[in-house]
Amino acid sequence: MENELAQYPDWETGGLLLGYSETDQSIRVLEATDGGYDAIRESHEFQYDAKYVEHICGVLAGLYEPELQIVGMWHKHNYASEPPFSRTDEEMHQQLMDIQGHPCLSVLFEKKMDTADACDYDMRMFLLDQKGRHQEVTFNLPDLK
Repeated sequence: MENELAQYPDWETGGLLLGYSETDQSIRVLEATDGGYDAIRESHEFQYDAKYVEHICGVLAGLYEPELQIVGMWHKHNYASEPPFSRTDEEMHQQLMDIQGHPCLSVLFEKKMDTADACDYDMRMFLLDQKGRHQEVTFNLPDLK
C-alpha cells in the first residue's frame, strides 16, 4: 500500500486486502494488492483493473495454506471528508460483500499534507456488514519494545 501511495500521490488509488476472516469478526490481513495496470486513477475517482486484480489475488491466495480470502479493500482519497465514502465507494463495498460471506474491512487513506518530498496520510478502518454498510473501528497497537 505504501508503494502504491507513493507512486500515485495526486491520484486516487487502491487495491484489495487478503487474509483470513473469522466468524467472530476478527480479520487478519496478510497481503494487499495494487489496482492493476489498467486501473482508472484520477484526482477524484478510482476503479480497479478487474482482470489484473482477479489474477493477482489468485496468485497471492495460492501461496498460503489454507488459501487466503479476500477480506477487504483499501483506497486513497486526496482529501478528508464526512461522510468518508462516495456513492461509488459504497457501491464497491456492496459488490465486495455480495461476493464474500464473511466480515470485511475497508481501509481509507486520507491525504493530509503534500510537500515536494512526501505526502502524509490519515488511515481509517471500517468494518463492513453484509449490506455493505460501514462502521468505523478503532484499535490500539501494542507498545513494541
